[in-house]
Amino acid sequence: MLNTDLLFELLKTPSPSGNELTIQKKVIELMKPYSDKVYTHQSMNVVNAINVNSKMKVLLAGHIDEISLTVEKVRYPKYRRFLRS
Repeated sequence: MLNTDLLFELLKTPSPSGNELTIQKKVIELMKPYSDKVYTHQSMNVVNAINVNSKMKVLLAGHIDEISLTVEKVRYPKYRRFLRS
């Protein structure tokens, strides 16, 4: 069953590309009760390990950042100016 509270908590946390530290900290906090080991790899990926002594290894990977745009100015409904993030 999907944990919608967890999903909405993650969706409410800002995570624009290049600035994922806030969401990484949130994922670490939320996953600690379910993991044997939680750490941030040198590549800045969060790793949650379960049953670390098992011979079989399985990797589930996903993106944690979001695509973001900053609206600088709206003149007419047709015209918007965006800043690169």
